[in-house]
Amino acid sequence: ARDTQGNSVSLSLLRGRTVVLLFWSSGCGACKYAYQDLKALQKARPGEISIVGISGDSSRSDFDRTIAEYGFNWQNILDGNDFLGPISKLYSIDRYPAIFVINEKGIISSHSYQGLFPKKT
Repeated sequence: ARDTQGNSVSLSLLRGRTVVLLFWSSGCGACKYAYQDLKALQKARPGEISIVGISGDSSRSDFDRTIAEYGFNWQNILDGNDFLGPISKLYSIDRYPAIFVINEKGIISSHSYQGLFPKKT
């Protein structure tokens, strides 16, 4: 897969680091909390994690607008087709946000459909 800058994104290249995969969509209201959580995590642990965002947006303009609006500073991939994109299908994504944490050995150590720090209602 390629990110917004056209760079190749591969989990094998990130082995040895903690990786957070964020599956998101511009139309997802709850995703904004996940964006905030990830920014807080980056600030608390600078240089310790790699974040890769995977968007289910079908529209490149919606994808680009959301990245700009929320100031993402991590790699993002336009997977497209909502839950039917190839990466979303690989991870069996059926809602947003979906977050997977992959440890330094390349093993999924946790996943959540409520953000990193679930909000209390």
